[in-house]
Amino acid sequence: MPFSVVGLACAIADIAMLDVEAIFKVASAPVPGSSGASAIHRDAGPGVLVESRSLAEVYPGVRCPTGQAVLSGGGALEARRIKWRAWTFCSNLPQDSK
Repeated sequence: MPFSVVGLACAIADIAMLDVEAIFKVASAPVPGSSGASAIHRDAGPGVLVESRSLAEVYPGVRCPTGQAVLSGGGALEARRIKWRAWTFCSNLPQDSK
């Protein structure tokens, strides 16, 4: 059975300039945008960093558990949303949750 995906496109481009529903950003910390130093935050403006930091904590200090994703607004980006996902090796989950 062939596999098909509808509505998915690949492009080599600056994702901060794409006029799309959402962009996907891998977060290197359990709080998306906690450093605020990424190009996405620079282009999106300070509102996205504030929104990212206001997400509810799932565990103490963790707003985006490893393997899960959270959405924020796109701020000043053309994209309307940013989907954040924590890197798999950046986990602050309690030991019994791993």
